Amino acid sequence: MPPLRAAGYSTVIPFLAVSSVENALAWYEAVLGLRRTNLNVQDGKIVHAEMESGGEVVLLLAPDGIHSELNRSPASRGTVSPSEIFVFVADAALAHGQAVLKGGKSLGAPRDVPWGERHALIEDPDGYRWLLSQNLGA
Repeated sequence: MPPLRAAGYSTVIPFLAVSSVENALAWYEAVLGLRRTNLNVQDGKIVHAEMESGGEVVLLLAPDGIHSELNRSPASRGTVSPSEIFVFVADAALAHGQAVLKGGKSLGAPRDVPWGERHALIEDPDGYRWLLSQNLGA
């Protein structure tokens, strides 16, 4: 039986439709510290991108509507993201500040939670909500 997943890939990976893959890549690099690893370019336009953290692919991106008209970002549909994506970051306050500086929205300022983490809630320019979590080592 083949392995459950391909080497270098997380078991669960969000696949997000975005208005501009290039802009989203830059935003996720600056705010979340992710690194672009695989780009599929057709006719000079990025149609698929992968981002990694800790040696595993953790995020896939594609342009709005490329797979189907239903696959569009919350911002392009004029809706609110129905969920949050949880991501560990080295510094939640810094990532929160970078998110706002780079065009995202603050939905919750950094705060310490009883189980030894610092959380902040942001919305990226495509309308996806991210719960930033910093391990405080407690």
